[in-house]
Amino acid sequence: MKQIINECDTNIIDSYIGKNITVFCCRYIYTGKLTKIDERYLAVEGCKIVYETGSFPESKWADAQSLETKEWVIALAAMESFGILNKS
Repeated sequence: MKQIINECDTNIIDSYIGKNITVFCCRYIYTGKLTKIDERYLAVEGCKIVYETGSFPESKWADAQSLETKEWVIALAAMESFGILNKS
């Protein structure tokens, strides 16, 4: 078996700090600016909860509502996936 090995002191998600990300969790989808992360949680600034995505090629969520708080904390254990989507 061939394998690519990179030695690095950072986690993958660390490279997303300061960027707007979308987090798919076991029950909900969250979107906002990733500001902090530790071994159990991540913090998102200007967080919205996405109730309806709509078509992914579209630039706007069909239904994303602000949580009206400066920061929202999400448990890493609840996350399924995350990344940067071209949606607002």
